Amino acid sequence: MLSWSKDPIRKPMLVISDKALKKDACELFKLVQMYMSDRKAKLGSTLTTVALEICHLGYSKPPLRDELYIQICRQTTENPRRESLRRGWELLAICLAFFSPSPKFQPYLDSYMNRHRDPGFDFLEVGKWPIHVQISHYATVSCKRLDRIGHTGKKSSRKPSVEEIDQARIFRPSMFGNTLQEVMVLQKERFPHRKLPWIQCTLSEEVLRLQGAQTEGIF
Repeated sequence: MLSWSKDPIRKPMLVISDKALKKDACELFKLVQMYMSDRKAKLGSTLTTVALEICHLGYSKPPLRDELYIQICRQTTENPRRESLRRGWELLAICLAFFSPSPKFQPYLDSYMNRHRDPGFDFLEVGKWPIHVQISHYATVSCKRLDRIGHTGKKSSRKPSVEEIDQARIFRPSMFGNTLQEVMVLQKERFPHRKLPWIQCTLSEEVLRLQGAQTEGIF
C-alpha cells in the first residue's frame, strides 16, 4: 500500500531485476526513514550527511532514482507525524536539486507534487508556521525544481557536495542558489516590508557606504 510506514521494506517498491540494486533499494528506504526521523540515525550522522548519502546513491545509480522518489511519495502519504512529513518534503526538494526521475515516472511525480500545492494539505495550525516549512510551499518549490531538471528542463544531473546539500534545503533560507521568486518568498518572514531582494539592498548600501559610487571600475 502506498502510504507511510514505520517499518522497513523487504523488497523494492518498483520492479528491479538486479540483485545488488534490490539490496540498495531497501537500504535507501532506511536512509529515507532516518532523514525523516522515523528511524534512529547512525552514530555521528547528521541530516546533511544522511541527505548526502541518499543523493549520492541517486546520482551514481540512476536505476534507483524512480525507486527513491516513489519511496518519498509513500512516506509523505498519510504520514501522522508532522516533523516526519516536513522532512520528507524537504528531502524530496533536495533530491530534485541534483537529479530527475525517469521521463516515464516524471508525470506521476509532477502530479503528486502539484496536488500538494493546495494549502488544504497543510496542517490545521500551519498558519502559525514560517512559510518555508509549509507543505504547500515545499511542493511548489519541488515542482519548480522538477521543471528545471526534468527531461525537458535545462539543468543536468550533478553530484552533490555537503555545501550544496545545505544550499538545497528550503528550510534554511538563503539568498544564493535560488530563483528571484524563491528568494522573495524566503525573505518574507524576516523582511516583510522589503520589495527588493535583501541581498541586493544590502550590497548596494555597502557600496554606497564605502564611497563606491565615486570609484571607477568597481564592477
